[in-house]
Amino acid sequence: MEPRALDDDLYFEILKSERVRVRALSILMGSLFVSRSRCSSSRTREISGFLLIEERVPLRKIATFYGAAFLYECVAYTVVGIIIAKRRHFPRGRATARSSRRRSRR
Repeated sequence: MEPRALDDDLYFEILKSERVRVRALSILMGSLFVSRSRCSSSRTREISGFLLIEERVPLRKIATFYGAAFLYECVAYTVVGIIIAKRRHFPRGRATARSSRRRSRR
């Protein structure tokens, strides 16, 4: 195999492992979102101890953060899957292009 083909294969294997990591994080964030949402539901408001916890710890804000992180991970999973399926590379940003040019000059 050519060195370029090996680089591409390695690149897409790294992306596949990144996709597994993103899926694990989305499952974790989704389950944390559901658990925190249930803690702040109306049923648990009947428990007097919950009111003490709610005053000190903003459970709704924490649940909102976990929900947003879950949505982000779902979008990342989809985007990485599309890139793997079409065998495309992520677009290189300006900073990455500049740093690679600097390295090649040395």
